Amino acid sequence: MFLVSVFILSGCETAQYNAQYGNSLNNLPEPQVGKGIICTIRPSAFVGAACSWNLFMDGQLSGRLLSGSYIYQIVDPGKHTVNITGGDLIGFPIEINAKAGETIYLKTRGAMGLWEGQVFIEVCPLEKAREYIKKYPSVNIKSDTP
Repeated sequence: MFLVSVFILSGCETAQYNAQYGNSLNNLPEPQVGKGIICTIRPSAFVGAACSWNLFMDGQLSGRLLSGSYIYQIVDPGKHTVNITGGDLIGFPIEINAKAGETIYLKTRGAMGLWEGQVFIEVCPLEKAREYIKKYPSVNIKSDTP
């Protein structure tokens, strides 16, 4: 019964989310002159799908990632710290050195087993990032965050 409830809850939130943001697919711009982009992707996963994760850039809330979405930020060149929090999650921040004209892709990964409840952020290869961006909606609206 519990498994069925989790499936129903995760499916509802994802379906509502995709209905609201589906038109934002493939909406990653080119970097502006003198700026860079950091794109953080949360791949779709059944486990934890109903839970949102708050994305922070340099200590400021950037938005809320649901399973199967991404957030991008236009940033000044230099070092930036990206972290994830949400509920009982423990995020491990990553420091990124952005360059003007560059897009950096990051991927989040929720851990299982001994590391359960922890979220890791790692650099995502360009080809894999393009696959995700083709099928996931972008959320860059701060008003969507709690």
